[in-house]
Amino acid sequence: MARQGSDAQRLVQVSSPYRSMIGPLLNFIVHTQERHPHRAIAVVIPALAEAHWWDYVLHTRLVRRLESTLLREGGPDLAVVIVPWTLEEPQPEAVIAAEAPTKKHRRRPASRPAKQR
Repeated sequence: MARQGSDAQRLVQVSSPYRSMIGPLLNFIVHTQERHPHRAIAVVIPALAEAHWWDYVLHTRLVRRLESTLLREGGPDLAVVIVPWTLEEPQPEAVIAAEAPTKKHRRRPASRPAKQR
């Protein structure tokens, strides 16, 4: 709930024509900071959660570049939040089965070393 006499928090989507993302976003942040000095600003960036390191290489580079630029140029009142998401259907059963120990891979208790005199 917003304090009386202050603006309520709001979610703003910044348009980025011609795939230019950093400039329009920094412009919005600068204008917001000028209107409301010392107000905390959080930028939420969606990031694809890759199944393999080579998946979505261009997207992950853009996310890292955007994050580092915003943290460097956005000032102390700016927070960057990376929210992972995936294009694939979740398969928790497969992950659970892959993590489950099998008889073949069970560890034997370590033998104790002989006492030395």
